[in-house]
Amino acid sequence: MHRLAGKRAVVTGGAQGIGRGIATGFAREGADVAVIDVQPDEAGKQFIAYAEAAGRRGFYVRADVASEAEVMAAMTAAARALGGVDILVNNAGVVAECPVAEMPVAEWDRIIAVNLRGPFLCTRAVLPTMIAQGQGRIINMASQLGQLGGETMAHYSASKAGVIGFTKAHGSRGLAPQHRCQRDRSRPHPDRDAGQRVTGMGAAQAQPVADPPLRPGG
Repeated sequence: MHRLAGKRAVVTGGAQGIGRGIATGFAREGADVAVIDVQPDEAGKQFIAYAEAAGRRGFYVRADVASEAEVMAAMTAAARALGGVDILVNNAGVVAECPVAEMPVAEWDRIIAVNLRGPFLCTRAVLPTMIAQGQGRIINMASQLGQLGGETMAHYSASKAGVIGFTKAHGSRGLAPQHRCQRDRSRPHPDRDAGQRVTGMGAAQAQPVADPPLRPGG
């Protein structure tokens, strides 16, 4: 039995890595899924083909989650294509290493923009749809590094700590009680977070994680 039959989901950063696993998993479970990502349109075509082979609607929007204008346009297009949004997964993220003493301000801003500003923009953009529906679920991808810190990943750790705080503040004391829009904080294992494999909590060297296969039932 499909556990998400009839649901409509948006997954940011869903064209590769963990996000692709989430998006394809949702489709397998019966959801129609829109993916928002910065990857080329070919990645979107692959996902749409997967979703359609699974008997679901797939939709792809190329957009940067750090851009307010692009997020608003992408979320509007996704809601229109799916007929609404029941689930938002704020998965898009970037990870890098650099000691604070050597970190350019632009690098700090880049990580914070995608990992923390992105979930805020996407959440704010989808709320009118969920409130109008009277229900919705938002899942934010955090990390243990947001609680423990990473020696050479202060910017990434700070961004994920911010996601944890944002989720707590908005989920338990924000709009959720009044509008039934639930928020969850997912904490992937640190060595798989953000589509990267990180060695140790201090995060030595990061290497890409292999993407899951794009085939129904795979």
